Parts: sequence; C-alpha cells; structure tokens
Amino acid sequence: MSEGPNILFFDLETAPILAYTFSLWKPVIGMDQIKEKPRVICWSARWYGTKGNSVMFNSEYKSSTYDMLLELRDMLDHADVVVGYNSDNFDVPWINEQFLTNGIELPSPYIQVDLYKLNKKHLRMPSGKLDYMALDLLGQRKESTGGIRLWLDWMDTSSPNHKQALKDMERYAKKDTLLLEPLFDYMRPFIRSVNFGLFKSSEFSCTHCGSENIQARGFSYTQAGKFQRYQCNDCAGWSKDPKRIETTDLRPMVNN
Repeated sequence: MSEGPNILFFDLETAPILAYTFSLWKPVIGMDQIKEKPRVICWSARWYGTKGNSVMFNSEYKSSTYDMLLELRDMLDHADVVVGYNSDNFDVPWINEQFLTNGIELPSPYIQVDLYKLNKKHLRMPSGKLDYMALDLLGQRKESTGGIRLWLDWMDTSSPNHKQALKDMERYAKKDTLLLEPLFDYMRPFIRSVNFGLFKSSEFSCTHCGSENIQARGFSYTQAGKFQRYQCNDCAGWSKDPKRIETTDLRPMVNN
C-alpha cells in the first residue's frame, strides 16, 4: 500500500418525509401526520486515487437497508479522511442517525473535510452549490434530476417510471461523488483540518498533500519563535517546519 491516508469521497441520497396535510399553503405538520419518515435510500463512494471513473454504489433496492448501511459503515471505518459536499451538516449526521436506528455500530473516528465549508470560507463564488463550483473550477456540471419526480418514482414500485428512476438516481449520485476528487485537489491549499505530511515517512513534507517536492520560501514568525516556511511545488500550499529555528536575533514580542 502506498504512503498516505485512506481518503473516501461519498454522497448520500435520502427519501423525503411522506405526511398528511390539510393545506398546500405553509402547512404545519406534526409528528402524528407523518406516514413515512425520511431515510437514506442510496450512497455512492470512491477512494482517492481510484483509476478511471469508477464509483461504488449501493441502494435499498440493490441490497437490504441494513446491508447497504453496513457496507458504508465498513468503508468509513477504514477511512482516515472522509470528504463530502455539505457533509458536516447533511451526510454525516444522516448516516450517524441511520446507524443508530438500524442497530449498526458507529465507525472508528475519521477526519471530515467538507468542500462546501471550504468554498464558502475561502472563495467568493456567486453560488455555494456543488453544481456551480464544479462548473467554475472543472467546467463540468451535475447530472439533472428533473426534480422531486425522480424521488417519487424511486419510492413508488408501481410507477411505470420506477425502473428508469433507479438508473437515473444511480447516475446522478455517482456523478456527484466523481466531482469531489478533482475539487478536493483544487482546494488542498486551504485544507487545515488534515496534516497530510504526517502520513509520510520523510522528515518533512507538504502538510496539504504530503508531497516532498517543496521549496523553502522565507520564514514564519509566531509567539513561539521563528520557523522555516515552505511552499509545495505540486499543490502550491504553504507549510512551516514544526522545528523552531534557534536564533538570538528576534526582537522581543510585546503585546500592546
């Protein structure tokens, strides 16, 4: 196995809540009105560095709900880093709830990288949608769903469009996951939650991608002292050596 963390890209699709309501205008829906609660209906995933456009996929129709979730849990358990889009607020809480309610043990801890949060924090795009980010940086678009009709045909096994909905949903989910890897590489210089250099055996490598193709460029000055600063020739990210440079030339740092 090559050096580096196990990075998993993944995406979920969920079913909407089915509920009874007396009005189409701003309905207030109580717990007793719910006919069918929401659930994860499928997932798509891909390991970083997988060749070609191969994306793993499973759904409640390909296997049982329990086995579908268990397979995802096992992959998360093997992952060091998990990457998604709006995954901190959507995908990860969803799978945690689904694991608990289906009696599945939670996976071992992993580091989360949410590309949506990186987009909103570091880029000034007119839209925070994955579709816009992919178009702006990759020149690619998400697959079109045609709206909620796809979800309704997915859930309704008697619908004449049900079998087509299964194919369309899989294509839609896989494309979302396929977009994550190149976007992740674009956003590496902004990732601070993972020190990729720690996964390498070399004394020091880029903290953003683990590359040893780095160049010394100036120094970083902190309250703790003076440190050598590096820029990666592969991902352009900036890092600093954790070892302090012993010097007597520093002026005392005084807080005004």
